[in-house]
Amino acid sequence: MAEQFNETSSPDTRRSRATAGLMFRVAGELAPVLDAWRLVYTSYRAEEMIEPNPHRLHTLPAAVGEHSAIIVGTIGPLTVSTLTACNDGPRGLPLDTIFHTELDSLRASGGRLTEVCLFADRRRHLGRSAEAVFDLMRYSFYYGLYSGTSDFVLGVDPGHVGFFTRGMGMEQLGETRPYPPEHDRPIVLLHGNLRTTLPHVGRHPALDYFLQNPVPVEVFTRRFGFNPRETAGSDLAEYLVNSRPHAGPGAA
Repeated sequence: MAEQFNETSSPDTRRSRATAGLMFRVAGELAPVLDAWRLVYTSYRAEEMIEPNPHRLHTLPAAVGEHSAIIVGTIGPLTVSTLTACNDGPRGLPLDTIFHTELDSLRASGGRLTEVCLFADRRRHLGRSAEAVFDLMRYSFYYGLYSGTSDFVLGVDPGHVGFFTRGMGMEQLGETRPYPPEHDRPIVLLHGNLRTTLPHVGRHPALDYFLQNPVPVEVFTRRFGFNPRETAGSDLAEYLVNSRPHAGPGAA
């Protein structure tokens, strides 16, 4: 299926449909990964969703690894917008912390999952950041597609459900729950199955936009692989060590 979505032009030089000058790409080195997750830190701190840390980074342990693609929108050297797409694996997905039952149900039915998480945008105008979501999600869509994904999942604020259900044909699974990594803010689990949504792509403008603006597979083969030799001694390595939960009394 992937072959029909290839293109010859590089998405690194394509402009967003909504924001002139904003370029989208997949981080291929540690530096843009750190820039992306520093933007997440700044954005989440501004909303008081996380505690401060000396590394000024925020990510999720289950999002760190070769199974992930860190997607960034930049204007010149400045990272303006980002999200992370994580393929499922032995370590599970970030949303397993609170929606494990629902995700296991999808797995049991044969689903191959990709989670989209860690969205941030430095712009305060809601319309501009919402438009960037279309292109960030477009990259996530193709990352999952090339990886053999059948089901996309994400956790969103209850007030944003309509954006994803109308635009991308997603549906809510389960009830609203507090999300501990982000000060127990309420989120809902959204799920999109490619087998059921793609035949009705005309009903969902975001999916239609994705299919009309493909991303070539080689973009993802060049993504940063989180080789321990490349991350050793970095702010990311220290952040991950320092953010591990402390063992309680009597723990081994």
